[in-house]
This record gives sequence, structure tokens and C-alpha cells, in this order.
Amino acid sequence: MAPCDEEELLLYISATPQVVSAVLVAEREEARDDTKLAPPREHPGSTSPCSNAVTTDPSATPGATPTKPRRVQRPVHFISEVLRHAKECYPQAQKMLYVIVMASHKLCHYFQVHKITVVTSYPLGQILQNREGTGRTVKWAIELAEFE
Repeated sequence: MAPCDEEELLLYISATPQVVSAVLVAEREEARDDTKLAPPREHPGSTSPCSNAVTTDPSATPGATPTKPRRVQRPVHFISEVLRHAKECYPQAQKMLYVIVMASHKLCHYFQVHKITVVTSYPLGQILQNREGTGRTVKWAIELAEFE
């Protein structure tokens, strides 16, 4: 599923001892099964149709009452990497940062156009803003600063 222009996306990240992975997800409202989406609207300046707002077509099902739309998440892109050699020894927090950096490289076109929220239970924001950080953590913090 292609995200709409400037649509906010979610980046779910995961790190195990041998593998890091991330899935980029678009969250939007969609109509329930008993209603039909109205035809997609064109975004100004966009060449592809996209519907951010959900509107229901009352003629979709005779006698059906429009229902409240529901929030759904649709995957946009999945990336994964098997860690080898020194990367296997990274602490868990560095593995989590590494997958974000890897995603920013492989999915740079999404990072440049969309606001992306990273979903994790780790306090990565505090780690990136730590003034006493060293080595690759500081390097990655500088690299990711362009997307703030």
C-alpha cells in the first residue's frame, strides 16, 4: 500500500541477538464492511488519488446505516538484516538505533516526505539526546537529526 503525500507513518522496530527488522506502517481510517468508500479524492499537487478522510456512500448498501470508520494499519515496507560479526555484540539499545539508521538509508524517500513516529519501548530519544554519548551512538544521532 502506498502512503498518501505527507501522511504520518509509524516505524515498528525489533532487534533480537542475530536479526534487526523494521516495518513501516500507514495508519488511517477506513469504512467498515457494510459501507463502501466514496471514490478517492485527488490531493492538490499530487498525481495519484488518495483519500485521507473517510466518506461513506449511502447508496452503497440499500437500508444500511453508515457506521463509524475504524482506524487500521496497513504495511508499507518491511526491512530486515541478519547481524554478523561485531554487530551481534552491540548492546540492545544500539541494535534498536542501528535498525532506525538502516531504515533511514533504505527508505530515505519515505523519511524525506513523511513524518515518521518510531514505536518502541526503549528510551531511544533520551539516548540520542545524551550529551555524554560516544562513538557510533553520536554518529547515528547526528545522522538522524536531519529527520527531526
